[in-house]
Amino acid sequence: MQTFVAVVTEGSFTAAAEWLETDKARVSRIVRRMEEKLGARLLNRSTRHLSVAEVGRDYLERASSILAAEAAEALVAQRTQESKGRLKVTAGPEFGTTRVDGWIADFLRLRPKVTVEVEYTNRLIDIVHEGVDVAIRIGPLPGFRAFGPQAG
Repeated sequence: MQTFVAVVTEGSFTAAAEWLETDKARVSRIVRRMEEKLGARLLNRSTRHLSVAEVGRDYLERASSILAAEAAEALVAQRTQESKGRLKVTAGPEFGTTRVDGWIADFLRLRPKVTVEVEYTNRLIDIVHEGVDVAIRIGPLPGFRAFGPQAG
């Protein structure tokens, strides 16, 4: 279905193959087998022109709905998958205890299977070597050059 919809949407087998990241022969073969299975010609083809047959328009409408429903289901499944694992956070002590603690509490209510490891320190840490996922710092950092219009 996806291949057929791509051919119609893109307007050609070649453009559909590019969009699907495959070759034109494979796209053509898939559509031909689909038509054989359905026992109906979905597309009218000539060497210079491609048009959708009447039954192809009906099929396109329903196939598009099915693909949209599948995409919606995949999105819901992705969004409802329960997060789990470890999240390592570091922040300055003052900001951490006054702000970050509350954010973490809210986050854990939404993601109870996540374990949060927190280190509140003013020490400049190596986030890569220390396995830190989130580092929050306020103010200039020694040895760090800022980017943007006010950067020197």
